[in-house]
Amino acid sequence: MDTHGAHPNSDVNTILWDKAENKRISIRPFFTETADNGPTMKAMVKAVIASLKFEKKKRDTSETATDEWFKSVEPSLLKIGAVTLAPSTDAGKSSGLTFHYPPYAVGPYAEGEYVAFAPWETLKPYLTAEGTRMFGGARPKADVEEPQ
Repeated sequence: MDTHGAHPNSDVNTILWDKAENKRISIRPFFTETADNGPTMKAMVKAVIASLKFEKKKRDTSETATDEWFKSVEPSLLKIGAVTLAPSTDAGKSSGLTFHYPPYAVGPYAEGEYVAFAPWETLKPYLTAEGTRMFGGARPKADVEEPQ
């Protein structure tokens, strides 16, 4: 989107698609609860912020790893960020959730986009039986090293 400013504005959105059922899905059925400010969402936010801080340190931009930049990452499915299932070393499983942030969402424009990772092990206490079937394994090295 061109807003005639110094930088073009952009956003990120995702759709989770079940190929077998040929339909859009939600992550809600994977968790025992997903209430705003509930334990599941708070655990997700904690994992996301830890991942973002780690990524900022890797990029040598840790001076922006502050609560001010992370205030938009809220414990709500609608406010935590665009989510995808992360690939896994176990076939047919997901190693966790990735959350995608456009420039300006969690850092200055010059830092670009960010992808935060919440490993399934962190979310294990909140998984339903369906979630337990969905998650497993580790995040492949190539997915970790892919430019974020």
